[in-house]
Amino acid sequence: MGYGVSPDAHPAAVSLRGILYYTRLDEPAAHEALESLAARLPYARLQSLDAAPHARVASLTGIALAMQALRDLLEREVSPSALRFPAGGKPYMPGAPDFSVSHSGALVACAAAWHGVVGLDIESDPRDEEISLRAVCSDTEMTWAREAGTRSVWVRKEAALKALGGTLTEIATVRLNAAGARFRRRQFFCHDIAIEPACVGCIMASDPAASFAPQARSAARVIFGYDRRGDRRA
Repeated sequence: MGYGVSPDAHPAAVSLRGILYYTRLDEPAAHEALESLAARLPYARLQSLDAAPHARVASLTGIALAMQALRDLLEREVSPSALRFPAGGKPYMPGAPDFSVSHSGALVACAAAWHGVVGLDIESDPRDEEISLRAVCSDTEMTWAREAGTRSVWVRKEAALKALGGTLTEIATVRLNAAGARFRRRQFFCHDIAIEPACVGCIMASDPAASFAPQARSAARVIFGYDRRGDRRA
């Protein structure tokens, strides 16, 4: 899969089966707008945001990307207050397509699928190749890790976990196969994604017909695209 198209590509270029948007945190920070977004989130999510500046900005930018993806799939406005963040579960919006957010280093990405469920994981730090997989991988998966790289196996496993809101304590129960992975008795289909040359990423989707093309989004335009009521500005 190729690299992302130009920033803020028209939604008509997006497959109705899936969306993959990404942005970089090293764009000029829009902290005031992000805090305005935070103030419109459900109280429980606001309280759970990491106090560390980088993690907080990454989380809020991921939420902004998710709202943009949902808006483009639904073709209507969405509000941060409509999002739900169950404790120990996966964020969602009632009656809307499933989505998954991941961030690593300066990259933040969001995948959304019109049908079924989706999980996304990205790893941008080459040092993550040093992760030990022995405790969570089968012999076959360890062979794949030696051939394709540790990060390639890790993102596949974590993406499958995130598709169903699983936790890292369950990662050893994810089993990779030729099509993708099985987790909690469900089959997921793998989409390797190339956002940037140094980044390894994977989307696991339950819909075998889903498709995802990376599209770069301007963080400033995504973040400033919503006013204090959560509606897009003209």
